[in-house]
Amino acid sequence: VLSTHPVLAQVDLTGLWRPLARNEDGSGLDGDYAGLPLSDAGRLRAQSWAPENFEVPEWVCRPHAWDFAIEAPAASLRFQAEIEDSTQRLIGYHGRVSMREQETSIWMDGRPRPPDYTRHSWSGFSIGEWDGSTLIQTATHLKEAYIRRWGPMRSDQATVRTRWKRIGNYLRATVIIYVPVYLAAPYVRTSLFWLHDPNLVLPPYPCEE
Repeated sequence: VLSTHPVLAQVDLTGLWRPLARNEDGSGLDGDYAGLPLSDAGRLRAQSWAPENFEVPEWVCRPHAWDFAIEAPAASLRFQAEIEDSTQRLIGYHGRVSMREQETSIWMDGRPRPPDYTRHSWSGFSIGEWDGSTLIQTATHLKEAYIRRWGPMRSDQATVRTRWKRIGNYLRATVIIYVPVYLAAPYVRTSLFWLHDPNLVLPPYPCEE
């Protein structure tokens, strides 16, 4: 008798992951848009940014968006699976990154995306699907956030696709950002790597305005 149960996962992404040393996207200098396929509108939006924006009290504890938080060197990562007990069906993965305590849920149970008018968030709404041994996370319903902290932005109409691939005890993430109006083409962020570390302690990231 052939089983009709779906495959739970191609590989195991759960556990604690320690980030490897890496350079952040860009040089960190104001006006550095190298490698970004900015449109005219995206360039105008970037050039309207001022460093003083980060001094606004309401923004002191503003979190990074999930796809930007995993870029940081302090991005210790945890993935947990949500399993339906009665069927042992994989419902989704829940991720938490130590950088500004960002979280994401990657739904694997086929649920539909919410309407466009649904409230947007820093991590958005994500659906996951397997491409061989690579988990593809596609996020929509995102708040406007920076692609780099010195000007270039993605709008709240962006779609962010992250390809998670486990290679032995290493985890790789490749982020692809699609932004109508601000980008003339998809932007592929440099692949990020973590090392599986069962003894890792995920630190808190307290912040007060």
